Amino acid sequence: MLQLVLGLAALAVIVLFWAGIRSWMNKNGAMAAWVQAGGIFVALYLSGEMARRQDQRREQRRRADSENVATMRVAARLRPWLRLAADAVTSNQQFEDSAGSSGKLDLDVPPFEIELDVAALLSADHAKHIYSLIELRAQSFDEIIGTNAHGDPNEARRRYYLAMAVLFDRVRSLYRTFARNTGLHELVPQAWELQAMARARSSGSPVPEVP
Repeated sequence: MLQLVLGLAALAVIVLFWAGIRSWMNKNGAMAAWVQAGGIFVALYLSGEMARRQDQRREQRRRADSENVATMRVAARLRPWLRLAADAVTSNQQFEDSAGSSGKLDLDVPPFEIELDVAALLSADHAKHIYSLIELRAQSFDEIIGTNAHGDPNEARRRYYLAMAVLFDRVRSLYRTFARNTGLHELVPQAWELQAMARARSSGSPVPEVP
């Protein structure tokens, strides 16, 4: 009831105000023309402003959708990389444990199969993380190959294990963030993957000097 009374009162005020404006405009013809012109200008401005804001909201929704899809695509690339990294580390560890009878000695660091144009659709912070991972992988691989080529295979393997452990941890953290932000089902690494990387982290740690 109160809302109805307030509504009727507001309507009455609007009618009285409009009636007063019409009466004033009838008495002041020249000024009325300016008022009408001003009203038209304000109406056009408000109409354009509303259209601009609608375009901005549509653009924001489009960007958010594009970022969300790109995030899911990158996450779908990161999870298989974790398995590849764990497989590679495990193969090297088996080769060392068996004196070469099983596994495979291969110091290659698996590349990230991530399209740069897709990574560019991510938020600036997440895109920086992806680009830094790609650069870190390339830098680590060059250092490992260079060390191995110059006759220090033990140091090359140490750097390999350290690089794989660091990359694994960073990729896993970023993958978990992407999965949670997009509502994807997060695939948790299996126990053997975590154990292989824990051993790699230990093997890659610098050996303390004997005093």
